[in-house]
Amino acid sequence: MITICSYLEERYVDKVKSIVMERDPNLHYDVEVDLLEFLYHFPYEGSRFHEYPREFLKFIKKCLVAVQSKIIAGEEEHVRQFLTLKKHLDVRLANVPPLKEISLDTIRNIRQCHVGKYMVLYGTVIRATSIKNRETKKDFACKNCGKIYTASSDILEYNQF
Repeated sequence: MITICSYLEERYVDKVKSIVMERDPNLHYDVEVDLLEFLYHFPYEGSRFHEYPREFLKFIKKCLVAVQSKIIAGEEEHVRQFLTLKKHLDVRLANVPPLKEISLDTIRNIRQCHVGKYMVLYGTVIRATSIKNRETKKDFACKNCGKIYTASSDILEYNQF
């Protein structure tokens, strides 16, 4: 039986090698994982991504870091000095099957039961605005003595401090 880490190593070795060869370890690198193919090879583990998406993606990321370590360890010493382990990996899911459990027609169909789960919405973005920060508390430090003061916002004053 093939393990998930060995499957990821076999399937994405070229992408992981190119990431390992990059110089900057502080950049974020992405790996696109074909979810449909993953579900074919690992139906039980793949079906858990809907209920526990964060844990699923963390596990895939952990396996990809292990694949990087294996690639680096397998190289000769004079080549190994130019390879660096990248911890900032972003896993992107491609070919997500349109299952009834994860697909929603409109954004109005999102309910409380969908919070924390992986959902797919289809549509067109018509308008986008900047992010609006809603602070409830702020800490201010005195320049003279260093004491920290906490101020709470007033909702009636439109969250002004």
